[in-house]
Amino acid sequence: MLKIQLFALLTITLLVWSTFSESQTHVHGEGQLLIAQDGNTWQMEFIIPAADILGFENKTNDVKKVKRVNEIAKLISDASNLITIPNNCQASNISHNLMQFIDSNDGVHKNHEHAKLNASYFQVVHDKHDHNHSGHHQHHSDVTITLLLNCVSGVSQLELKIFEITPSIDKFNAQWILENQQGAKSISRPQAILIFA
Repeated sequence: MLKIQLFALLTITLLVWSTFSESQTHVHGEGQLLIAQDGNTWQMEFIIPAADILGFENKTNDVKKVKRVNEIAKLISDASNLITIPNNCQASNISHNLMQFIDSNDGVHKNHEHAKLNASYFQVVHDKHDHNHSGHHQHHSDVTITLLLNCVSGVSQLELKIFEITPSIDKFNAQWILENQQGAKSISRPQAILIFA
């Protein structure tokens, strides 16, 4: 029971970190890596600006961009493209939010009228224009990849392989909570090894 409570606490901590990191400035060229350990279970969450891994940040139905999303999804489905898996560990699950970048609509809305907002001091009528919304609502989006490992013994370091599929990322800001320590460190491309010390 205590292990379940500890793992739940670590998962909640990762969610809080994730929410906190999303509220921070979106910086292209930098990713986040959040790590939590509960006994033999290690959870790693990579948070990467979509532009740095996909080359774009908004939903798309463009054939080339959809192909890119699928290529990245295939690459990250193999944990060895994310990290060098320690000999004493085995990947048990990988999840991601890549499919949110594929627009299942046709991209062009036909024969609809946007809401008409009426107020005593202004009136907005926005109903006759090119309805291709690809330029509307530009915002910064992140790709989130979660990796679960089962390790039969301790892990003293991790080598990041994800730099190979994110060429525009210069560093990952890592934060971790392990059973015997917590810490934070930036990991950059030349030294892509995180040592837990």
